[in-house]
Amino acid sequence: MLRCRVETMTACQDRRSAERGLSLLEVMIALVILAVGLLALASMQISSIQANTSGFASTAAVTLADRQLQQLKTLAYTDASLNEGVYAVGGTTMAGGNNIPYYLSYSVSDDDPIVGVKLITYTVAWSGNKVWHASEGVMTDCSVSPLPDNCHSVSLITRKCNEGLVKRCLLD
Repeated sequence: MLRCRVETMTACQDRRSAERGLSLLEVMIALVILAVGLLALASMQISSIQANTSGFASTAAVTLADRQLQQLKTLAYTDASLNEGVYAVGGTTMAGGNNIPYYLSYSVSDDDPIVGVKLITYTVAWSGNKVWHASEGVMTDCSVSPLPDNCHSVSLITRKCNEGLVKRCLLD
């Protein structure tokens, strides 16, 4: 307990009020600063989750395209699946639970860039908004060409060589 003399009572009271702690105003300002920081942290977390989801969808699309392209490369040069044209393979979802429909297609060009070489382009398209339009409640169709604005796609390209005509296959 503080002992004060009568002649210095005001100085003693000033010292006591300075020692009492934080005022309500100071606590409220500190809480506002803390709330702003927590809101910024929450928005960064949401952005991080969206980026991870987008990265997962892109990786899954590349994996699908690569898997299908490798299957096409095992076919004989004269196989009917490698005749010149555009082929719609259909839709699928990736195992792992992302529930995003992927639309698969590929095209074959004969004698590109030289005779005896087929250019195969495998394309995987998917919706950028996780299947559903919030406003319309309908699924985005990413199987059409050209792709709608909210669809994404990845294309992988390889060459299939006719070993009888081409000694060394480029880019294979």
